[in-house]
Amino acid sequence: MDDLNPNINSGKSIPILEAKNITKSFDGVRALSEVNFRIQKDALTAVIGPNGAGKSTILNIITGVLRPDSGAIVLKGEDITRKPPHRIADLGVARSFQIVRLFTINTATVMDNALIGAHQQLKPGVFKSWVRRMEMKRKEEEAREEAKSILKLLKIDHLASAMADELSLGNQRQGRTGQGSHVKTATVVAG
Repeated sequence: MDDLNPNINSGKSIPILEAKNITKSFDGVRALSEVNFRIQKDALTAVIGPNGAGKSTILNIITGVLRPDSGAIVLKGEDITRKPPHRIADLGVARSFQIVRLFTINTATVMDNALIGAHQQLKPGVFKSWVRRMEMKRKEEEAREEAKSILKLLKIDHLASAMADELSLGNQRQGRTGQGSHVKTATVVAG
């Protein structure tokens, strides 16, 4: 895998996400060899290539599912290479997998699915939710407003109250992207 937009960081700002010399092998077969890229804030960047090119491997390294043999992943200036996946998620890296279908259990709406991505921001615990009811209510409302904004951005806001299992596969894929794009997310990594 070659550099992704190597000229993208010609300015002096710190990239939101950076890979530095990432190398990964599996049983002696090199999946990634000194991969480097920088992604600026608000950039839309794609990782494309044929089967076996290392796309899923680099996404798994970014999200902490795999560790590189060498190199570093840097998020907003902080090395996150050795952090566990849940800590990387806490820092704002969200992952959307290749699963197209939304949750269609019972009566899950498109809005219900959009709110799933808010779980990282809402972790209240029993004590906090009881003692700080008003704060939690405010955070839940903020999450709902953010979900509405995401659905509007994805051009599926008119489907917010629709049942998820009634959507076309294309709309379900858009909804899956929305799950990963939630409140305070710095980076969305779609597989």
